[in-house]
Amino acid sequence: MAFVFTVETGTGTHSSANSYPSVAEADDYLEPDTARYTIWNALTTTQKQYLLALGTRNLNVYSVFEGTKTVATSPMPFPRTGVTDKEGCTIGANVIPNELKFAAIELGYLLNTLDLTELPATEGIKKIVVDVIEIEFQSGENESGVTPRTIPSIINALLNGIGFFAKGSRRQSAKIIRS
Repeated sequence: MAFVFTVETGTGTHSSANSYPSVAEADDYLEPDTARYTIWNALTTTQKQYLLALGTRNLNVYSVFEGTKTVATSPMPFPRTGVTDKEGCTIGANVIPNELKFAAIELGYLLNTLDLTELPATEGIKKIVVDVIEIEFQSGENESGVTPRTIPSIINALLNGIGFFAKGSRRQSAKIIRS
């Protein structure tokens, strides 16, 4: 099946919807950030569509959203009812919040160079002992003890009020033991 880029407009009835933001919205959002916009603008429209769809998919898979889906049969979690923004204002049941679009853009941009499924080089390490320095990582959030990559805080800042991005939300800490 060929990829077809379809933006969710807020009706919840697009069975093939796979992105919250359009390419034009992403272009507008990234334009003021000249360094990142230069990289983004060098991509083809198709590459941008893939990244926006991938950012949206990861947002949908790894986020916990407030409220309830407006259309139960929709392939996307939004639009939703019972959702307020970080200011406490009600978000309409047929609205895709800008903050959600911006989070998908940020995540799509990030995924241009980062594979969230790739495990870090320190994957699975419980303890490292080097002469007098000992580092032991806490267990991860899932059964395998793996804590996924940490996502930039802007993703959760944008989602504040409407939900949160759960993957990698717990930071790892290390305890240093002196001998």
